[in-house]
Amino acid sequence: MSTVTAGELHEQLLEQVGRLRTSEEWLSAMVTAARFHDYSVGNWLLLWSQAEQRGTAVTRPAGYRTWLRLGRHVRRGERGYKILAPIIRRPPAEEGDAEEPVRIVTGFLVVTVFDVSQTDGEPLAEVGPRLLTGEGDADLLNTAVGMIEERGYRFTVESLRGPNGQTRPLTRQVVVEENLKEAQRTKTTVHELAHVLMHAGGREVACRGRIEVEAESVAYVVCGAAGLDTSAYSVAYVASWAETTTDPERTLLATAERIVSIARRILEQLERPDAFRSRPHQTESSALVTSLYSDMMVTDVTTQTGTTRKERI
Repeated sequence: MSTVTAGELHEQLLEQVGRLRTSEEWLSAMVTAARFHDYSVGNWLLLWSQAEQRGTAVTRPAGYRTWLRLGRHVRRGERGYKILAPIIRRPPAEEGDAEEPVRIVTGFLVVTVFDVSQTDGEPLAEVGPRLLTGEGDADLLNTAVGMIEERGYRFTVESLRGPNGQTRPLTRQVVVEENLKEAQRTKTTVHELAHVLMHAGGREVACRGRIEVEAESVAYVVCGAAGLDTSAYSVAYVASWAETTTDPERTLLATAERIVSIARRILEQLERPDAFRSRPHQTESSALVTSLYSDMMVTDVTTQTGTTRKERI
């Protein structure tokens, strides 16, 4: 166990994230990322289905004109993928809130997108989480799994076809991708444990970016204290999610107390002589919803019309 304190590790993470956010490389990557649509779970399933039929894979889709703006062009003869684009209208001023404009989906159009593998041109700026390789920490992994199960969640390891992990509050299940290396699996399991401890208790979650900053920061602090360096993944992950909030710097600072508190709670459990050891990890197939995000929660939210749909938070 490292002698570095949880507070010191969190300060170190904030410092690294700050440097990354202000670097030219990061700003370039943010410009690139902003040009890509935030595809819904339904559209990603459509993309996966079409890709499977062709025996290919879709990793970074965008429309024809988006690729042109990014300095790339779709190769002649390439066949695009069909997705659904919402038709959105803005209600009259009297129907909406002037401070927070409402957008109403009135229907959908079929549009064509192309994967980056179908294009040529300028290389895309890349600053993002890099999957961890190498050995993990068996004691930390087993402790995290044990704490997840203590909260009444079922832990499984299975194929997720995109994300590294998911926390599913409605079915009280935590799922981690089966093909991860040991170090990444340990980190992701701690990330999902943080979701269980911090975000899955039934309270309303107002900001998806904030909960991802909190969960990954806890994973960084806990893994670092246990001697597992996750900076190659955690720093860019935290920075990217902080960037989605209205005030990234404030989000990073406002979450500090909660992050350190939860990290200490996990580390105290890890140091107990009766901590969880050598627990088997169940593997099974999943029929539940999946998403492209790397480490995430899945929950149900209610739309303005009162119907329930799956949403990524």
